Amino acid sequence: MEPHLPTLFDAVADARPDAPALHTPEGVTTWGALKRRTDALGAALHASGVSGAPSSSTTEDGWVCPNPRVALYLHNHPAYLEAMVGAWKARATSANVNYRYLAGELVPLLDDARPAAFVYHQCFAPTLGDVLDRLDTTPQLWCVPDGSGHQLLPGARWYEDVLAEAPPLPQSLRRDWSPDDRYLVYTGGTTGAPKGVLWRQRDFAVAALGFDPTLLDGPGGITGWAEALPARAPRSLVAPPFMHGAAHWNALAVWLKGGTVVLPAHPERFDPEAVLDAVQWGEATAMIIVGDAFARPLLEADARSPRPLRSLRHLLTGGAILSPAVKAELVGRWPHLTIVDVLGSSESGRQAVQRHRTRGPTGADEPEPRAFRPGDNTVIVSEGGHDVVDPKRQPPGAAPGEVGWLARTGRVPLGYLGHPEATRATFPVIGGLRVAVTGDRARYRRDGGIELLGREAACINTGGEKVFAEEVEERLRHHPSVLDLVVAPATDDQFGQAVGVVATARGGAPLRLEQLREFGRAHLADYKLPRRLVVVDQVQRSPSGKPDYTWARRQLDGGAGGEGWG
Repeated sequence: MEPHLPTLFDAVADARPDAPALHTPEGVTTWGALKRRTDALGAALHASGVSGAPSSSTTEDGWVCPNPRVALYLHNHPAYLEAMVGAWKARATSANVNYRYLAGELVPLLDDARPAAFVYHQCFAPTLGDVLDRLDTTPQLWCVPDGSGHQLLPGARWYEDVLAEAPPLPQSLRRDWSPDDRYLVYTGGTTGAPKGVLWRQRDFAVAALGFDPTLLDGPGGITGWAEALPARAPRSLVAPPFMHGAAHWNALAVWLKGGTVVLPAHPERFDPEAVLDAVQWGEATAMIIVGDAFARPLLEADARSPRPLRSLRHLLTGGAILSPAVKAELVGRWPHLTIVDVLGSSESGRQAVQRHRTRGPTGADEPEPRAFRPGDNTVIVSEGGHDVVDPKRQPPGAAPGEVGWLARTGRVPLGYLGHPEATRATFPVIGGLRVAVTGDRARYRRDGGIELLGREAACINTGGEKVFAEEVEERLRHHPSVLDLVVAPATDDQFGQAVGVVATARGGAPLRLEQLREFGRAHLADYKLPRRLVVVDQVQRSPSGKPDYTWARRQLDGGAGGEGWG
């Protein structure tokens, strides 16, 4: 039986109506209440004409979406997840909107998504109002209050009023729910213009959320599966913004286990004190963060006011480097933690993991920083893009392979919304297999694992030698005077590009280019050593913690006070 998401969530709600689905500082939303609220949202969308036609499972024209879009312009809030599920119940699909974008950045994104409805936080009314007149569509507008005091936009309604006045969800609509209805996620745009990745729900549930569809084939079907879910379900605190895929993937995956999503106070910003407090009052068993950018502030906050975090068992990270030194500090502070580094992308789902635990009595070495265990459908595509190499099927002890492209076979997206050429480039058919080829460079290891080298978009070509920015970052961030850094290409008259570093010094400590070069020499070839350094008060990152390479390049090529190596 192939899964479609509204039915799965409703089955969980029917099996445990009084269990908590969401826990925030304002209170708890039970599974029963979640079902009623998402029914109401789906019914309101359907009554407003925001409802989809039957969906095709074909991969042809995969850039076409038959399901209308509901734009989510929200901080982390129960309404975000409610609107995702409610949209699917209307046979629509949500579209994540980056709330950091200015009006000029929002217009091309929204022209691409063409949303039929908007669910937005009140604080974003001025920017949204500036954008609406520039769009080709006139969407429904539903506003979630946040105390910011902005007036409703013309034609807008309060979110809670929409739910309260919604008609019943038609049974005919429930019967039409399809595993081929779409899930849509826009990429972060850190390496190019954001694009909407279209998945069938059946593939998204498995590849991104880790759902096992064979569980529905047992006695009782979907009802039997839901009733058999463990009574002690996970409780996951989501620290990054839901507007990025990894954050709402984590929340939805927890819901497919019958669990609880915990949301900390102050969702408009990353507040490490509030996050640690929420682990305690929410009794979170898991938490998702984004690399050092989240982990370091959490450790600093705990140093100011120690918390045992006894309930927390798993710390998930992805999207940016979590350096070995910070991992060691995390498990040193909380020895009961298992750190799970997840490798994946909007175009591939989850591809590989690395687990880090406190060293046990065997004294076994921890995995190398960039070594991951691939998933069943993770492969590497050769440099020229003509062959698919499965790292798990290499002869035992084989020499490390040539650098290729990290990819996935099997359940992959249909394409990019409205972009046929980009669809063909990223999701080609190679050797009869349809493949999702990410922008990550990798090679297989002797032990059958994969070694992640970094994104091609963050690759520096210096005199014909390729340097992967993430490899250099990983080494240099161990320097005791470095609080945070980003490695990016700097324009160089001799080599075309040179390795550049934009860094923040720890506690005002002096930081010089020669220091970084000497520190890196033990691990990096000479051409990988930095040739330009710019020290800033704060390294700029996206709300999800990912490096802003465009900003870093500007600092390196125009930043005042930088050092260069002759």
